[in-house]
This record gives sequence, C-alpha cells and structure tokens, in this order.
Amino acid sequence: MKQFSANNILGQLFATQAAIRVIVETHPDRDALAKAIDQEIENGISSFLASSAPDDIVAGLQEAKQILLPPKHAD
Repeated sequence: MKQFSANNILGQLFATQAAIRVIVETHPDRDALAKAIDQEIENGISSFLASSAPDDIVAGLQEAKQILLPPKHAD
C-alpha cells in the first residue's frame, strides 16, 4: 500500500478544491449547485458533530466550505 505524507495529501486536497471551484464557477445553475454542495458539507458536519471524531475535522469542513462556495452560499 502506498504511503502518503501530509504534504502529498495537502496537494491532492488543493487540486480537488481547485477543480470544484471551477465546476461551481462554470456550472449553468451555480446557485443550485452551490446549494447542493452546501447541503452535503452541512450533512458531513452534522455527522461528525454527532460522533467522537476530532473537532479538527469539523473545522476543516467549515474552512473548505468557505473556500469552495461563492460568498453568499458560504455563510
């Protein structure tokens, strides 16, 4: 099994975020797409808050939401 460093994972995360931002920016119905992404992230946050997962996971989801979504959907 391939081992991943924190920097490798960070690079993959950055590339994924960049791709999602492009999808959101170029989608024909940006509002609907942003709303769906927002709902999925909120579902993830709710799941992690209901578990014993580290708080850093929820913080990461909230930060990703700010990066990925247009400003009016990131609140």
